[in-house]
Amino acid sequence: MNKLLVRAISGVILVAVIVVSLWCNYYTRFSILALIGLAGCWEFLSIYRSKGINVSRVFCTLSALALFAASFFEIQLAVVIAGIFILRATLELYSKSKKPFESIAYESLALAYTVFPMILMCGFELIYIFAVIIFVWINDIGAYIVGSTFGKRRLFPRLSPKKSWEGFWGGFALSVAGGYGFFVVTEAHTAYYWMVIAAFISISAVIGDLFESMLKRSCGIKDSGNVIPGHGGILDRFDAMYFAALVFYVVDYVTKLI
Repeated sequence: MNKLLVRAISGVILVAVIVVSLWCNYYTRFSILALIGLAGCWEFLSIYRSKGINVSRVFCTLSALALFAASFFEIQLAVVIAGIFILRATLELYSKSKKPFESIAYESLALAYTVFPMILMCGFELIYIFAVIIFVWINDIGAYIVGSTFGKRRLFPRLSPKKSWEGFWGGFALSVAGGYGFFVVTEAHTAYYWMVIAAFISISAVIGDLFESMLKRSCGIKDSGNVIPGHGGILDRFDAMYFAALVFYVVDYVTKLI
């Protein structure tokens, strides 16, 4: 079975699992988003542990579970975050680590990068969750088609030699068009609202992908993992969505103020 077929099959299965989980009910929706956050966090820390950086996957996993539990039971996240920091700082006093600040920094980044965006998404209404995911996917499709066909000028050769400006604008244009289409189908908000949201998500998806590429290059690896056949790891597949969720939260808040 060639790589393209494996990638296509695993992609279809992944999309089906996510869509069905999101559509069923709040509990399955919360579970799949939490799983994406937890798996991404574990993978992130595994990468740095493989490079000899002393980070605690167990503590981060428990911290992530505590944060998701706080979100589920509507407990103040600030209280849980403060408690996690106090406990982590105290434990570090007894760790005898030669680089305590490095350990805490990587663990904090892992939680902020992979877990926090998914906690935000758990609080979104279903239409907004689908909007984030659909606009990210549309952007990927547009960037791939236009970039592979017309791509000549490199977008960010230092981090991603294959990305082109032509692909970027192709993904951007298709995303904005998709925003209008989303309005036509859902009849929610306005066409302007969804097109603005789609535009910002398109840009954030590219930034999220480049950010993950920067992390991988800093560790000298090609893929973050191999859990998804043909796609690599969780971070490879959901790097854009992590950033898109954060950007949607901010842009949605601002647009409602205007």
